Amino acid sequence: MIKMYAEFLGMSVSDFVKTSVNERIEDAFDLSEIEAYEKRKAKGETQFYSLDEVKKQLGL
Repeated sequence: MIKMYAEFLGMSVSDFVKTSVNERIEDAFDLSEIEAYEKRKAKGETQFYSLDEVKKQLGL
């Protein structure tokens, strides 16, 4: 089934597997970062800045 789907996408099985694994790893990392952010937000440890504030801090 994997071979058929890879062919359908115009990819080799090897490229399909590499791409699929990389996408899965990226998704897991993204979810981990979101969870960490949500924990910091719940603890009140996040701070937001307007564009003008960022420009001022950077001297732009």
